[in-house]
Amino acid sequence: MSSLSVEKCPGRYEEYSFTLDKQYLKIAQENLQETVESREQSLAQMREWIAKHPYIRKCRTDSLFLLRFLRMRKFSVPRAQETIERYLAMRQTFPQWFQTLDPNEPDMAELLDDNQFQLLGRDSKGRTVVLIRLKNFNAEKFNSAHQARAMMLFLETIFDEEESQIGGYVAILDYADISMRLVAVWSLMDVKNFMNCVNHSLPVSIKEVHGVRLPKFAVVIAELALSCLSQKLKDRVNPSVDITVVVAALIPQERVVFHVDVHVVQRQDGIPFLTEQLPKGTIQLDGILRTSVLFRPKGLIEV
Repeated sequence: MSSLSVEKCPGRYEEYSFTLDKQYLKIAQENLQETVESREQSLAQMREWIAKHPYIRKCRTDSLFLLRFLRMRKFSVPRAQETIERYLAMRQTFPQWFQTLDPNEPDMAELLDDNQFQLLGRDSKGRTVVLIRLKNFNAEKFNSAHQARAMMLFLETIFDEEESQIGGYVAILDYADISMRLVAVWSLMDVKNFMNCVNHSLPVSIKEVHGVRLPKFAVVIAELALSCLSQKLKDRVNPSVDITVVVAALIPQERVVFHVDVHVVQRQDGIPFLTEQLPKGTIQLDGILRTSVLFRPKGLIEV
């Protein structure tokens, strides 16, 4: 079968081989309880469960997709199954966030070129560091659904990276120079729904969140977003006023990387990594990877 098929019960499953370096092997074994035996048994249980699930109509069953959830839930199969159900239901409940996740669609192409979402690289703990520069969102032209779709496209691009599945993420939210219009495009219900999805439905392990340079007029919306988070996530949120200090503490400049297509490349241009002259199209998807994010929410699960 194609590795990115959404057929819930394919004729055969591809074999999986762990290819990451010793750092991630150690993290997987010590932090996630992942061994060859636990991985093989859990993948088999997940696939059998999906095949027999009376309400799941379509679902990827390739190893990378299922490992998103197993690694997030430290190989607790029941909890991973619950998260998959939530994830599929979320995609169908909020189609405005998932329809046309296509980087070549004009609106998405423009939003990606604006570089709201940037992968800075990995820190010494193996975590993937993501910078979100909110001022780069054109709130005069786009609405909250556009911004959510762009974020979901970005996330679906990196969710299959095994380094990120194992090491988790550090998010830096840069609020500098945002406008009141940006805050206004998000209704209170949209904020609540989106944060609930992050909290319960997305296969993402967030290790730290750094909120940088939050203006006073955005405090209320930020407090609402925080109120929707679990206590564990709340404890991982750190306010800051200096983005340079935050980034430098996480990643030395020589370790900063950018994501191009599906490869990580080292920057060699010598430009300081916090300048505005970041390359256009930092996040791109090739034809194969696009297949994984373009399948429509409709018909994935009966609700």
